[in-house]
Amino acid sequence: MNKYLVFSHGFGVEQDSMGLFTGISNANSNYTPVMFSYYKTDGSKVYIPSLSEQSKILLSKINALDGEITLVCHSQGCTIAAMTLHGQPKIENISKVILLAPAGIIDSKRIQPQIESLGNGKYFEMHRKNGQIFMLSNRYLHDLVSTDSIGYYAELASNYDVEIILAAQDEMVENLPVSKLPKGAKILKINGNHNFTRDFRADVIAAVSELLPV
Repeated sequence: MNKYLVFSHGFGVEQDSMGLFTGISNANSNYTPVMFSYYKTDGSKVYIPSLSEQSKILLSKINALDGEITLVCHSQGCTIAAMTLHGQPKIENISKVILLAPAGIIDSKRIQPQIESLGNGKYFEMHRKNGQIFMLSNRYLHDLVSTDSIGYYAELASNYDVEIILAAQDEMVENLPVSKLPKGAKILKINGNHNFTRDFRADVIAAVSELLPV
């Protein structure tokens, strides 16, 4: 049977999640990697689909595969995966879901002003130092504040074998108390910043590799 690693990247990164997914894939050559981007690019503009649209993209990738699937997700990509499987009949060929530094609960007070300032079909522009402009739609921002990530993670863990790896020095994820994480998930905390860069990269690759089905 074919074995696949299907990767779900987080906000603002390319399909390889700043090289994190490539490192995991290279260390586990017995799996076929499936990497893709949720975004569309037009010159310097990067259009970020709503979370619900991103979940449809992930589901289409999963449904196209015939074989054993392990989902490896990072940051907001964890929310996307949990949304994708929410309310769906269990997909039997998904053997495990690994969540790396999963996104927490969004503080709606910080985002509500942007939502209220945008009409349907309009975009909030986020300018980045590298010259890229992230185009965030009203629908994306609305999904961001209305999505119950913790509830989705709990449902996910009730239906699938879920492993959560937390970054002990995570500088980006807020409002993710361990006490609220699903009781059915196995939780591991290792040294690392949010993207597991620099000296933290080898440790997270090793940790994920240990968790993969044999």
